[in-house]
Amino acid sequence: MLQFRGLVLILCLVLASSCVQAGDFGIVPDDRTSKSPWLVSVKESCGSSIGGGSLISKFVVLTSWVVIAYRNASELVVRIENSPSLMEVRVRSVVRHPNFNVTTGVNNLGLLILKKSIEFNNKIAPINLAARSSMRILDLSSCFAESSYKKTLPLPVVQTATCEQELRRWLVFSFPLDDSLLCAGGRIGIWESGYPLVCPLASEPSRFQQVGIINWHRNSGDNSTFDVYTNVVRLSGWIFRKVIQHSYVEDPEGNEEEIKCPDGEIADFFYFGRRERAN
Repeated sequence: MLQFRGLVLILCLVLASSCVQAGDFGIVPDDRTSKSPWLVSVKESCGSSIGGGSLISKFVVLTSWVVIAYRNASELVVRIENSPSLMEVRVRSVVRHPNFNVTTGVNNLGLLILKKSIEFNNKIAPINLAARSSMRILDLSSCFAESSYKKTLPLPVVQTATCEQELRRWLVFSFPLDDSLLCAGGRIGIWESGYPLVCPLASEPSRFQQVGIINWHRNSGDNSTFDVYTNVVRLSGWIFRKVIQHSYVEDPEGNEEEIKCPDGEIADFFYFGRRERAN
């Protein structure tokens, strides 16, 4: 493990702009009406939004497996939600976690490698991923989830045993929570997968790290229940390895190639392996 971490550090020094680092903290603007600077929506090239994600470097978006599903990179566009003109960026490649489980949501994780690097400023910036060591200094009772249309807080992270007990009450059978999952509650009212769950630093509430990704939820009006998120902390090793493997190369075409869409095309999307039509 130490040898691997040493190799990662060396590669990060060589590929500085390509690395995702755990331990730093994202900053939310003082204007609480603004969207978070790392927030993105994932769209079909010729359709509507199919989910969300978060910028974790200048060219990588973290999202869920079910958002990208079986789509090719050419079918996807990323919209930077806090950019003044809602900038859209094409996708160069799609990276899916190979051990995703469609029944339980285990390893519901994917990366979008962008064709064009994003210039960061005071409105557009990445969110850093929580490490196991930083979980002790985060305020896990004041986390929030955010989509392109809604921000919900607070969403306290729930202990695994408490979450399993609640899920057993709902599912009627034993449901051991996999290490790649975590719970936070209550109901978020955000239906699309892929959007981030972030938590503030206890000593500095304007700084955040991402701890989860919206995964699946109970279809109920019960506000006391918990939603299930992909556990970013547990899967950070896989994320770092894949980012390094897909070091950034600027696409000479960038976003210049015109997107040609047939008239009246209707986007569809996958929800845990089931294809549905978008409204």
